[in-house]
Amino acid sequence: NTLKKGSFVLAFDDGHESVYNFAKPVLDKYGFRGVVYAIRDLVGQTNYMTLEQLRTLYDNGWDVATHSQHRLSDYTNPEDIREELLRNRDYLIDNGFVDSAYHFASHQGNYNDMALAEIKKLFRTHRTTVFGYSTLPIVDRYQILNLGGNNSELSWLKTVADYIEAGKYCAFMNWHHFADSATDSMTADVAVFDEFLAYIKSKDIDVVTVSDIFGGNMVG
Repeated sequence: NTLKKGSFVLAFDDGHESVYNFAKPVLDKYGFRGVVYAIRDLVGQTNYMTLEQLRTLYDNGWDVATHSQHRLSDYTNPEDIREELLRNRDYLIDNGFVDSAYHFASHQGNYNDMALAEIKKLFRTHRTTVFGYSTLPIVDRYQILNLGGNNSELSWLKTVADYIEAGKYCAFMNWHHFADSATDSMTADVAVFDEFLAYIKSKDIDVVTVSDIFGGNMVG
């Protein structure tokens, strides 16, 4: 990876339709692209993005990456883990998301050593839910640290951006739902999100996708 200054990867887990309806217009406004970690069985379901919506994002430079549906540490053998991973990854590949399907996020950040061994065989990267920033270059692409966005205070988000810029770190930050007014810890207020992206735009910070950093397609 060749990042030279502070960078954000703006990630959106599970493929909620509110990301398309609320977050996408804000990213478009500032010329940013994001990463959707999509779950196969939720695509096209109520309140989740359709294949057509995901393709629109992909065609506009977003990553559409793989997200497992179940807790990987609940499996007792590597064959079942591999089946879970391939089922979700190959769905994206078969539907044309070839350049980003090889990036992965585990369900609830839940995995163990056996799962990690299988992840390394099938994916280029693995994003965790372990809180933290990544120094550049990112050394361990299979245990990428993460910051939760969701219903965060704008002041804290700006502090993160300042820290990223000053230290030239890379921060993966993920969200789930968006609404005009956040009502729970998993929902982001779109107005706060807008102000946060405006602040990033004013800083010496890049907004990149996982594929920008690590490439896509083939494992290795």
